[in-house]
Amino acid sequence: MHLDLDLDKIQPTLPKTKLARIDFLLQNENLEIFKKNGDPTKRNAYLKYAQKYRPQILKDNKLLICKVADLDSLYHIVCEAYYTTEIGGEQRVAAVFEKNSTKD
Repeated sequence: MHLDLDLDKIQPTLPKTKLARIDFLLQNENLEIFKKNGDPTKRNAYLKYAQKYRPQILKDNKLLICKVADLDSLYHIVCEAYYTTEIGGEQRVAAVFEKNSTKD
């Protein structure tokens, strides 16, 4: 799957940030695991993760994207941006994707 998006030339009804997220997922082949020949172990792990944090976009064990807001959910699922705080148990979305180093 390959798609070239020139975000400066497109006059979309979708915000450019959402198009950039779609482009990121496609260019990094993050969506390949959801194809029939994708890695079933990894796919099931993502579906379990989606079930925990965004069950409303799951139907028949598939991610169902019906509205623009669902693109954000898909992006956050694939990037594993959802998390639960350890102390308060509150579910949140990470705003920055930096690896945490416990050595610093």
